[in-house]
Amino acid sequence: MQSDWLKTVEERFQELLSLQPDWDSYGANAIEQKYLDQAKEFLEQVMREDTAMPALVPLADGGVQLEWHVNGFDVEICFSPEDPQELYIHEIGTGAEIELPDPVQVYLDNQLQQKLQRRVKVQL
Repeated sequence: MQSDWLKTVEERFQELLSLQPDWDSYGANAIEQKYLDQAKEFLEQVMREDTAMPALVPLADGGVQLEWHVNGFDVEICFSPEDPQELYIHEIGTGAEIELPDPVQVYLDNQLQQKLQRRVKVQL
């Protein structure tokens, strides 16, 4: 059974793919499928049923940006030809900002670390 968030994301991706070149009237490129695929792969890695839906924002260079603005945080990640894939987190209350390169790898490293910690605890 397909998750509600995945169905919503795929519908939005289809809307983004339908954008024609110059969709912003400033010469924007059409959105490229490969960047939507990268965004979908990232979401499949991190989304759970209770995770807030991201805003899916087209970028003028043909990429897409995922954005969450919840609980006092702004979280953004770009999938685009011009920007390296980075995860940007801004805590609104304090103004603190964090940028993490290669967020998929950071997430997978954290997941592996958590699994290893659980195994160590079970063995102790």
